[in-house]
Amino acid sequence: MVFTASAANILLVFFLVLLVKWSWVKRPSFFLIGASALAADLLLGGIFGSFQASWAAIVGGILNSIFAVVAFGAGIVACYAGTMPVSLPGEKLQ
Repeated sequence: MVFTASAANILLVFFLVLLVKWSWVKRPSFFLIGASALAADLLLGGIFGSFQASWAAIVGGILNSIFAVVAFGAGIVACYAGTMPVSLPGEKLQ
């Protein structure tokens, strides 16, 4: 059995480490956005992976790329403690 390290698997480990080391997370709302994008990526990857049509592979690959970029960006922003030009309503740094 060969294990391939896809972007979703690496991001899953990254978010699990952040969940364990919660003190590193400065913006929990961005952590939630990233974790939701990762969950949607894994869910839709399984749904589109079950189809045999070529369109499903194309749509699945595009959605995988989009969700991986969103999850990675949100995970990095969740740990960033500096000021940013983007903030969510009601957000306060811990």
